[in-house]
Amino acid sequence: MRALWNRILQGLGIIEEDRDAVYEGGNPAGQSRQKNNIVDFPSQGSSLKLIVKKPLTFAEVESIAEHLKMKRAVVINFEEMEPSEVIRAVDFLSGVTFATGGNSQKINRYIFLFAPAGVTLDVDFHRNIKRDSALGDS
Repeated sequence: MRALWNRILQGLGIIEEDRDAVYEGGNPAGQSRQKNNIVDFPSQGSSLKLIVKKPLTFAEVESIAEHLKMKRAVVINFEEMEPSEVIRAVDFLSGVTFATGGNSQKINRYIFLFAPAGVTLDVDFHRNIKRDSALGDS
């Protein structure tokens, strides 16, 4: 298992292959060679925050845009807003998300996810929901 993990990390370029290891005859006389497998992942020093909002007016949507600008993922439930305001809000937040290099995803008719750059969204989400609904897991 460790060898597989090391190959994955090497393939991603996170660690370098140990070029000094002996591959043809194994380790001589049962000597074991230990290598340091500590991997340093870059961090911005802050953890990802997920904000959940249920706005009633477009004014509340403008404050949600501030969360996106501060690199926070936001899940928004638009059930309580007027349909014309929902369209306007989704367009506005999609623009903010696009301008900051992020992604957006429609979860269902009223719920949307807006994520900052660096957060990957599951593109098979809708397929997973349909499968779970068919299985009665929802």
